[in-house]
Amino acid sequence: SLNATFHFNQSPICSGTAVQFKADNIVPCTYRWEFGDGKTSGEKSPSHIYKNAGTYSVKLKLTGTKEKVSDEKHLILVVNATPSVEIYFSASENNPSEINFEARGNNGSASLITSISEYSWNFDDKQTSAEKNPVHNYTKTGNYQITLTAKNSFGCTGSDKRMVSIENLFPLAPNSFSPNGDGLNDYFYPVTWGVDN
Repeated sequence: SLNATFHFNQSPICSGTAVQFKADNIVPCTYRWEFGDGKTSGEKSPSHIYKNAGTYSVKLKLTGTKEKVSDEKHLILVVNATPSVEIYFSASENNPSEINFEARGNNGSASLITSISEYSWNFDDKQTSAEKNPVHNYTKTGNYQITLTAKNSFGCTGSDKRMVSIENLFPLAPNSFSPNGDGLNDYFYPVTWGVDN
């Protein structure tokens, strides 16, 4: 006999992420899926992406190929919102190698990311941060691809990437020294990051 039960194995289900459905039926038949957002499918195990968060009623209807009998089942599916984040950054006024990073919503607003519970920054120089708005110092010139991954309270993740170019390393001069011959800070001279000797 036909059995229109089905399942999906994603947890959590997030907007913009494909959900894999699978019918449990083993009897020859045709399949009619209605995903609750106006989209349908005739496959046995379709994959479907919900663009928007919300609650959807998913229906599967089976019709036998030999005997024209049918069966259908419904399941309620909750799709959680995927966070949308963008990376903003600026160099510190007194040090172009010190970069101030900030996580914002996709329209530049910080208020749209209040539901985010975890931040993960990768600065492309083997350094990371879990802060929302970290400050990072680069010790070598070059181009770095910054990656931000944000997870909200539902367990859904969103990400953004930006390229940062470090062209100059800032020379530093100490504000004090102790010329007492003990081998520590005996001389006053400027230093710079990323330059040997």
